[in-house]
Amino acid sequence: MTINVVPDENYARELMQLFSIGLVERNPDFSVKTDAGGQPLPTYDQAVVAAMARVLTGWTWPGNTKDNFWKWGANNEARPMTCVPEFHDDRPKTIFRGVVIDEGDNCSASLARMLDALSTHPNTAPFISRQLIQRFVTSNPSPAYVGRVSAAWTASDGNLGRVLRAILLDAEARTPPSASDVVYGKAREPLIQLTTLWRAFDARYLPRDDGQYYFNFNGSWDFNSTLAQDSLRAPSVFNYFEPDNRLPAANGAEGIHAPEFQLYNEATFVSIFNQLCDAGCGNFKAEAPAAHTNAPVLDIAPLLALADAGDHGGMVDSIAPLLFGSGLSTGTRAALVDMLDKLKAQNRSGAERVRSLVQLAL
Repeated sequence: MTINVVPDENYARELMQLFSIGLVERNPDFSVKTDAGGQPLPTYDQAVVAAMARVLTGWTWPGNTKDNFWKWGANNEARPMTCVPEFHDDRPKTIFRGVVIDEGDNCSASLARMLDALSTHPNTAPFISRQLIQRFVTSNPSPAYVGRVSAAWTASDGNLGRVLRAILLDAEARTPPSASDVVYGKAREPLIQLTTLWRAFDARYLPRDDGQYYFNFNGSWDFNSTLAQDSLRAPSVFNYFEPDNRLPAANGAEGIHAPEFQLYNEATFVSIFNQLCDAGCGNFKAEAPAAHTNAPVLDIAPLLALADAGDHGGMVDSIAPLLFGSGLSTGTRAALVDMLDKLKAQNRSGAERVRSLVQLAL
C-alpha cells in the first residue's frame, strides 16, 4: 500500500520568496535579469519547492520526539529546534541552481548545506541588502547604493556587521539630501515612532511586584488593534508591510516605494496617532515613577523648565534632533514657536504647551 504523505511546502517556499532569494533573478544592483524575450527569470519552480520541503523534514520543537504536534508543557519555544532522524527524508534532493543535497538521514548536515546554498546564491546579497537599506536609511536606494552593499555582502561572506557598516557609511547614507529631494528617506513605522518618543524623553518603567513587564494603555495591551503594529506579533509571515509597497503618484502613475505607509488608511491614521499620544503624551511626568505604572513614564522636566521660562524657541530646538532628525525647516520652526506663543497668551500651562508641541511633532 502506498501512503500518500508529502511534507508541507509553505515554509520552504516562504524561506526562498521572503527571506533569501526572492521570486526572480537579480543583478547585484537589484535590477531584474530577463530572458531573450524580456521576461524575468524565475529563481525556482515547483520542483525546487518540493525538494526544499524534503530538506526541512524531521525538524520539530525540542522535547517532542514522537510526532509534529504541539505538546503543552513538553515543548520549549525558547530553545533551538531539534531533528528526529526517522522523520527526515534521507533521499537525495536537487534544489535551485542544480545543488544536490545528499547527506542521508543527517538532517543537521542537510540543513547546513541548504543554508550555505541560500547564503551564497547570487540573489541573496542584493535581496537582503536592499531591504536592510530600506530599514536603516532610505526606502528608495539607488541601484549603485544597493550594488555597493551587495559587494560588501559577497566580499564578507554575508557578515552582517560588515554589511551594516557598508550601509551606514556609504556616501548615499552620509550625504544630506537637498531640500528639493522628495524621494530620499523613509517613514518611521509606528513602533519606531513610539520607541523614539520613549528614548527622546528618557522613559522609565517599574515592573509589577511579580517582576513581569506588562503595558496597559486605556485597558488595552494589544498594539495591533491600536497602533497597527506590535512587537513580534505580525499577523502573517509577510510581516506588516511589503518592501515593494508604493505610494501612488497624483496622476495615478506608479509612485515611489514607501513600505511603512502600507500600515496607514483612514482608520489606522487616527488610531495610531491616538495610541502614540496615549502611550507618550499621556504619561508625561516631571519626576521618575516610584511604583508600578501601566506604561513607561516620560521625563519632561527639561522641556517643562523651558516652557516655564517662556523659551519657546528653545523648546522647539530641543526636540528638533530628537523627534525631527534635525530636519526641521525654518518655516516649520517658526510656526511651532508661534503656536506656543499663542498658547501662552491664552494662559495655557507649561505642561499643556509641552504636550501640544510633542503631539504636533508626532
